[in-house]
Amino acid sequence: MLKGAGAALAHKSDADLVRVGLADDEAVRDAAAEILAAPGVERLLVAERVVGRREILAGLLRDPVLGPVGAIGLGGVLAEGLRDVAFVPPRSSVADVRDAIERLRSRDVFGEFRGERPVDVGALVAVLECMRALAEAAPCIEAIDLNPLVVRPDGVPVAVDALITLRGAAS
Repeated sequence: MLKGAGAALAHKSDADLVRVGLADDEAVRDAAAEILAAPGVERLLVAERVVGRREILAGLLRDPVLGPVGAIGLGGVLAEGLRDVAFVPPRSSVADVRDAIERLRSRDVFGEFRGERPVDVGALVAVLECMRALAEAAPCIEAIDLNPLVVRPDGVPVAVDALITLRGAAS
């Protein structure tokens, strides 16, 4: 997979800056040239394509009282339109995340789905914990948005895009 990246690029797929299924060197060169010619593209990201039918999100917001607070929900391009997100306390446990999933309208997407295993909640807790630790180590981080996390058929969520907002940065 090849993606365009730049400081001002939040929605790469909306800007047609993602290419998958590049079969050979020529296809990669052509895709790279197209993407690099687009406004705002500063560099290219090359990554293995993660296969899965579900997209979820995990995030972190810095609350002035509570500190870093986690968020989970339905991910992908529908995340902003449906706004189906639940918040979890700092230092979340598996039980906290399971409770948050139960509050989601899209909770069924986190369970067994079309022959695939349920989302690995322990792995999701680990993702949230890593984001919290990063935010505590770097107080300049205002928010982290991992969207989407593609859920592999074995239930493990894998981040395929991220956006980190720094304190004082323009939105």
